[in-house]
Amino acid sequence: MASLDELPPYRRAQLLWRWAPQGVAFVEDLVREAEHQPCHLPSPPPGPPGKTFAVPGDDGRFHLERAGLMLCGETEAAGAWSHRQHCDWIEREHGPQEWKGGRLDDADSVVWGSLVAEWPVRPTGPAVDPGTVDRPDRCRGGRYELMHLWPPRPARTASIRRLQGRWRP
Repeated sequence: MASLDELPPYRRAQLLWRWAPQGVAFVEDLVREAEHQPCHLPSPPPGPPGKTFAVPGDDGRFHLERAGLMLCGETEAAGAWSHRQHCDWIEREHGPQEWKGGRLDDADSVVWGSLVAEWPVRPTGPAVDPGTVDRPDRCRGGRYELMHLWPPRPARTASIRRLQGRWRP
């Protein structure tokens, strides 16, 4: 039988926060009812089975590694993993800005820019828990779904920390 204690801490806190007005018993019932329903992920997590670690690379970022494979790298050659990142930006009168999608009101006065950056990465240090790595220090190379393999940082607000701490298995 499924229970709140079996869910990852962030998912548990997310459910409790979303359904807080209905109470904990309501959320526990939702979890039990959804036990035999499939999880609608866009695709299975990439890479081999096993525990995922974050390893520092010689490019100054942390990279996801599982079973000796760097998940954000494409191919290995001479101890380095090739990385690729697609970058989009817009340039306006006051300078370039990162393109985050959405509608532009002044599309006529915008210059679009795009670049594919490629670089090799070699692991440089011991593996750490991916949940301890700050977002700016994480590798953004590889496929989009890899971004979802990084666990969230511990909650910053007291209310979410209380929810996470209350249901620790």
